[in-house]
Amino acid sequence: MRNWPSVIGQLHSDEVSAWHSDAIAGDRQYFSKATYTYEVDGKQYEGHRVSPFYMTASHNVRFLLEYQRKYIERPTPNTARVFYNKNKPQKSYLVVPGWLGISFVVAFGVTPMLLHVFV
Repeated sequence: MRNWPSVIGQLHSDEVSAWHSDAIAGDRQYFSKATYTYEVDGKQYEGHRVSPFYMTASHNVRFLLEYQRKYIERPTPNTARVFYNKNKPQKSYLVVPGWLGISFVVAFGVTPMLLHVFV
């Protein structure tokens, strides 16, 4: 993913939204969502993923989702750099994970499994 090619696409929407928006603030779960279009080899695609890591956050830590959105490269207000899989161009993201993000996923995703199996 870190070496995927990129193109400049049209950014139609980008926001942090709440599931169960009628719930009490502390019970709401938030997620990033975006809609963008981009072209690869003359073919038009539509994407919705901000990051390869699907994240949800509670009301108290939704600022992490807002922080993630700051890494979207926006050459102009309605455009964004779109990273896509060269073998499957319909697969795309707006934010490529850094080594810190990858390490975080490994630490919190794999370590608990290993502890469960070996401890």
